[in-house]
Amino acid sequence: MVAEIESRGARPSKRERIIQAAVQSFLDRDYAQVKVEEIAEIAGVGKGTIYEYFSSKEELFMAGITTSIESYFDLFDQFYEHDASCWKNLRNIMHIQLRFLLENSRWVRFLYNERPVQIEGLEEWFIERRRLLIQGIEGLIVQGVRDGEVRRDIDTGLAARCFNAIHFVVLGGMMALDGIEITEEHLDRLMDLFWKGVGADV
Repeated sequence: MVAEIESRGARPSKRERIIQAAVQSFLDRDYAQVKVEEIAEIAGVGKGTIYEYFSSKEELFMAGITTSIESYFDLFDQFYEHDASCWKNLRNIMHIQLRFLLENSRWVRFLYNERPVQIEGLEEWFIERRRLLIQGIEGLIVQGVRDGEVRRDIDTGLAARCFNAIHFVVLGGMMALDGIEITEEHLDRLMDLFWKGVGADV
């Protein structure tokens, strides 16, 4: 999202251009093959400029992946309607997710790129961000139970994890790993499958 948004507005700062160049580089090749000099060339800055903002390639990688993941996760926070039904809110989330996938295919593939697990703090950060996301989705499902829209016997935490998996594992995997062009029909089928499992009218 960052790359697309900034290209439509003000010129990105040097730091932002460096992050964009890093994401592009890490997407195109394995982590070990990417050189800081190449990132600097793509960003249009000197190698020394990169080290003014980032102390190492690992830190630059961390900035690139957290930026892209935050862009992905932040979508879920933008489309909750407080007075809407659980079904409508979940449906809204699925629609914005589809738009994200279609408009940001390179960023999606970056999320699936092999990540060096030795980078300190990356895994812990991702787990915590995912926990907060699932917590928010579970809140919607819990409200759906209270409103009689969702089955009362449902495991709300498990349901939230399943819904989250629809986005990142199913839709994202279809695009990034299987090369499938995702359509509204795919979204409708997935929402139907999920709702048949949790909806109170089943």
